[in-house]
Amino acid sequence: MLLRSRQDDYKAGHPSDADVLLLVAVSDSALAYDRDTKLGLYARFGVPEVWIVDIPGGAVEVHREPKAGAYARRDRLAAGRLSPERIPDLAVDVAWLVA
Repeated sequence: MLLRSRQDDYKAGHPSDADVLLLVAVSDSALAYDRDTKLGLYARFGVPEVWIVDIPGGAVEVHREPKAGAYARRDRLAAGRLSPERIPDLAVDVAWLVA
């Protein structure tokens, strides 16, 4: 999870949804669990953007806009560059993520 910098380094409490810039889940054998269970929890708690790195499938699933326990936008990328919406200056090579 990439979080906004905070003076106390989160020693005073857990991050809130406003602190989360990006959550990345690397999934090899637990892809169904990541999609079916964890993703809904992330959306329910307002995590703004989740990338699920599907190692066997060689792609990154990008989930954005949490609403009512689900994500309104979903993309699947097997190539190219990807940037988190809250960190647009950061670009990650999808091939590097799934290698």
